[in-house]
Amino acid sequence: MDENLNLDELTNLHQVVDLLDEASALFAPHERERSSRKRLIDDVRAKFPKPLTS
Repeated sequence: MDENLNLDELTNLHQVVDLLDEASALFAPHERERSSRKRLIDDVRAKFPKPLTS
């Protein structure tokens, strides 16, 4: 995956991750580290921080 996203790509990525976050179930604390939520939501947000808006 190309880690150099332009502003439009980064904005689109966060819109999709936000939708997934709303639709995803929460996991119990002992399940979080290996969960799809961590991999597909938390890790993506950490790797690709939201762009600053003016």
